[in-house]
Amino acid sequence: MPETLLHLFRDCPKAMAVWRTFNWPTAVKHTFNLDWIGWLAANLHCKVIYSNNIQWCSIFVFICWYMWKWRNKDIFDVGFHRPYNTSHIILNATIEWSHAQAKLNLVDQYCFNMFSWTMPDDGYVKLNVDGTRAGQSGQIGAGGVLRDHNGDWLSGFMINVGKGQVLTAEAWGLLSGLKLATDLQVNKIEIESDSAILIKLIVEGCESSHPLGSILNSCKSLLHGFEDVKIKHIFRESNMTADAMAKSSLSHDPGI
Repeated sequence: MPETLLHLFRDCPKAMAVWRTFNWPTAVKHTFNLDWIGWLAANLHCKVIYSNNIQWCSIFVFICWYMWKWRNKDIFDVGFHRPYNTSHIILNATIEWSHAQAKLNLVDQYCFNMFSWTMPDDGYVKLNVDGTRAGQSGQIGAGGVLRDHNGDWLSGFMINVGKGQVLTAEAWGLLSGLKLATDLQVNKIEIESDSAILIKLIVEGCESSHPLGSILNSCKSLLHGFEDVKIKHIFRESNMTADAMAKSSLSHDPGI
């Protein structure tokens, strides 16, 4: 028999051995002669409470997941032996998932947030910086942009740093952005980066022996030249312009 989805998840003898360990709800007992779509739809829409206040449709999903998992282990793990207590394992996993869902209380805690760049406070200039690394080549680069409290573009930069780690690119990006802000005689600055590690190193400091110590110290030295500084970590979705400039830097010659 060809290895179709229906055969893998239902009609295969190993699959049927698992299904027979469960007491099928009356609503789905006669679905085992349906085609793939009909069988799947009938079970996924079955809201009958099966055990521990868990609906059959949830149990069904976990049965299919373990079918797929064990099938792959049969093929790729020569030392694998299917467990004898399959229904116990599947039910326990479903119950654990159900309890986790209940604790989350998703209905009460759900909120919808739109992440985007926001303008700085009146009188401030915002510096957004980002670094990037090409996985295969190890090439790193950084980019950044300066905008005023109206959101108007003041200046930007891209720098190809060569090869290294992404944190190195992030640090070079911050240093380049601070130099640019200093050259433009910015007085009050808000700094944003989606690198939580970089922000922590700047705010909390680091050992003098840190590999990026000299770059970070140069950043701190430049920060002292501003009248006021605000620095915070943001989500990447709020840093898309700097992210795009950082990625673009990799296509340029080394340098700023």
